[in-house]
Amino acid sequence: MKILVDLDVVTIALWNKDKEAVEFIENVKKGKFEIYTPHVILDLVSKWRYEKLKTAIKHFYELYSKEILTPQRLLEKFESRGVDSDKVVGSLVQIGVKIDDAALVLVASVFDVDVLITYNRKHFRSKSKEINEVLEKYGLRKISILLPTEI
Repeated sequence: MKILVDLDVVTIALWNKDKEAVEFIENVKKGKFEIYTPHVILDLVSKWRYEKLKTAIKHFYELYSKEILTPQRLLEKFESRGVDSDKVVGSLVQIGVKIDDAALVLVASVFDVDVLITYNRKHFRSKSKEINEVLEKYGLRKISILLPTEI
């Protein structure tokens, strides 16, 4: 199963030691999923000041991702699929999805990820129907957005 793991899940597992998040991460480490990670997640983490946490998060993504999706790889995929990423992201932002989250939605759809795993209820889970309507409007694949416990 191809998944994209939102940064909040990894952070909660490593920082808060939340039981459910830790169990999910253990399943990732056992190879139960193929993780695809946009490089922008690593860029974001590299700006954090908590060295121990940032190192652990970067290590997790680098070690367990099947592919780290570079900006060039994203652009190539968008172009090959005829996707206007600015329009799609803009439409997602208009329905109340944060721009960083909108980018994850677009990546999950274009790379045919089976599930986007997140704890973000406000911008993802509560807007799942509207998000998929936007994706469908642009001829993109709908995505599933689940909590770590739902997979």
